[in-house]
Formats: sequence, structure tokens, C-alpha cells
Amino acid sequence: MLNELLKKMNDEYEEYKLLLESCSPRKIIEKSYETAMKGELIFVIDGSSDELDDESVKLLCGMDKPLDFLYSEWIDCDLSISETLQDSVKNAVRKQMEIMRATEKEEETEI
Repeated sequence: MLNELLKKMNDEYEEYKLLLESCSPRKIIEKSYETAMKGELIFVIDGSSDELDDESVKLLCGMDKPLDFLYSEWIDCDLSISETLQDSVKNAVRKQMEIMRATEKEEETEI
């Protein structure tokens, strides 16, 4: 049943992207977050076979547009990806600083 849900969500996503093709570049840019998050939602559902019970999958399958539903719920959710992005930025900067310091040490040793 999960495969049926994934097919339905992928079909819905493809239909959404086809509609975007007829939009202005500005509108496509405005919809870029929605596009990315809908793709991410499909990825999450695909990887959540252990977490979604059959009843939940059946409920989502019974919806006309489960992807729109899940996206709407995400938009109304109080959670944010900002904290995850902040952690990612910190980790990227820390990693680059370590590389820079190691390079500087190597250059000092060569002198």
C-alpha cells in the first residue's frame, strides 16, 4: 500500500511541476520552496515505511491530493528547518576552518 501512496504522490508532484512550466519565471521562483518541500515530503514518506502504519497510509491514499495536504500541514506547523540550517552552517564553517588551519600549519612547517 505504501507503494500505491508513493505513486500517487509522485504523480501529484509531476502534475504540479507541469503546471509550473506554464508559469512566469517570477512565479516559479516564488514556488521554489513549495517545490523543494514537496520533493522532500515524498522522500520522507518513502523512507518512513517503519514509522507509518497501514491505517495512516490508507488514510493518505484515500485523499485526492495527499502531497498538497502534507505540504499544507508543514506550512501550518510551528517547527522550522532554521535550526537545522544553522547547525549546517556552523558545521561547514568549522570544517573549513580546520582545513584552513591545517593548510597554514603545513605551510609553516615547509618554511
